[in-house]
Amino acid sequence: MKKKETKLISGVEYWRCKRRVSTTELKELIGCAGATAQAWKNPNRLLGMSDFSCVIAVADRLNVTIDQLFEVHSTAELEAGDRAQRETKYHPSSNCLSRYRIEKGLSYAQLGERMGLTRQRVQIACKQKTAPESGVKRICRYEQLTPAEFCTRYGGEAV
Repeated sequence: MKKKETKLISGVEYWRCKRRVSTTELKELIGCAGATAQAWKNPNRLLGMSDFSCVIAVADRLNVTIDQLFEVHSTAELEAGDRAQRETKYHPSSNCLSRYRIEKGLSYAQLGERMGLTRQRVQIACKQKTAPESGVKRICRYEQLTPAEFCTRYGGEAV
């Protein structure tokens, strides 16, 4: 597995990921400042924001202090699951693997690491109407659950 590239991010981006707030929701909050979401991710550009009311609104939404928004973090500090996930039309709600991935805030690559599969194979498994039995067994070994317990917890049919 290749090593993840690390870069510096602002406290806004760090806490957005930690709190699983979508970029869309953040854009709605900062729309009042007329700044791009990209500017809020960059620690060097964040200090130049002029509309302090938006800074307060973002701090309130992320449930952090204003000081924490201006901290500089590394992407290496983010853990698996520190991403907002949403269900889309491509991820059937009856697929327990897809529901697990969304609930845990995992990317396809992160789920693949847990299952010992590639990102592409996991993506295909999550897009199916029901989760493949072999995929459920793999994630059950990781979570130390039986397939029936896993399917009950994350919705779907027992395999």
